Amino acid sequence: MHSSDVEKYLAVRPNSNISQLLQHGYEYTDAYTAAPSDSFPGSMAQFTGATPKTTGVWYDDIWVRDYYDAGSNCTGPPGAEVQYAENIDYNSTLLWSGGIDPANLPETLANGKCQKVYPHNRLRVNTIWEVVHSKGLQTAYADKHPAYDIVRGPSGTGLSVGYFPEIQS
Repeated sequence: MHSSDVEKYLAVRPNSNISQLLQHGYEYTDAYTAAPSDSFPGSMAQFTGATPKTTGVWYDDIWVRDYYDAGSNCTGPPGAEVQYAENIDYNSTLLWSGGIDPANLPETLANGKCQKVYPHNRLRVNTIWEVVHSKGLQTAYADKHPAYDIVRGPSGTGLSVGYFPEIQS
């Protein structure tokens, strides 16, 4: 949540669980993310302990000089705008979009082969879920966007259960 969302929620529900939690928790009023910023780098900071410089995730919409446009089959000059938002869904006009459409993903050359770049492939460090899962424990995460596949970590195996309303995993 953004701080303004919390304020609005508390105004409507002053006796909520969140209200009670805030009475016993800490509010960091002098904490900042990298700029420009959105939920991708902010979430990655929480889930990896790393900065955008280390994770490789500065924003959900960036220019990557060694990626290729979706559907290009890695032909033409490299360099592509990479967006990991609703634009990668099968049908972003629907609440249940059908999940990530591989045809909408950017591409990169890996060992001489053209490969789709899923959001989790962008991350350069482990997530908390990959560490926990590597110890044989179960992990789970829920988010509203299929692009949050990124929390699976670079291996893509960090979650035992991931719930993204638009996809099932």
